Amino acid sequence: LGSRGLGDVYKRQSLTDEIRRKTDNLLTDDEVEAIRQTVEAGRFDKAAADALRQELIKREAERDAQ
Repeated sequence: LGSRGLGDVYKRQSLTDEIRRKTDNLLTDDEVEAIRQTVEAGRFDKAAADALRQELIKREAERDAQ
């Protein structure tokens, strides 16, 4: 990896960590990766954010009920 490639790795890891933190670790690794790719492609719009928010609310309620 060149310095640019390594920088890209750090950027992806930082975004991945941020997604996990903001979603309270309620998503699988595959789901986090899919969101990261959507964000990087510029396709994470309001509709995607709203759908994610609803899913997180559901999962949080399920987790709290256990």
